[in-house]
Amino acid sequence: MNLTNRLFQESAGELRSTEALLTSAIHQIRDSRLWVGGDADRFFDEWDADVRARLLGAAGKLEHLTLVHFP
Repeated sequence: MNLTNRLFQESAGELRSTEALLTSAIHQIRDSRLWVGGDADRFFDEWDADVRARLLGAAGKLEHLTLVHFP
């Protein structure tokens, strides 16, 4: 495995780990009901529908680059 491939794979793994950590923390906050209301609902919805998907999408693109451009 060349250096570029390894760096892309490591970066993808870090994005996935960060997403999982943040998602867990956000779900704990949501489940605790310490923050409720319209702002909280919008934040949780946006995290699940947009931000989380973008992080996972970026990780997937990095993994794809290693397969396509740096086999």
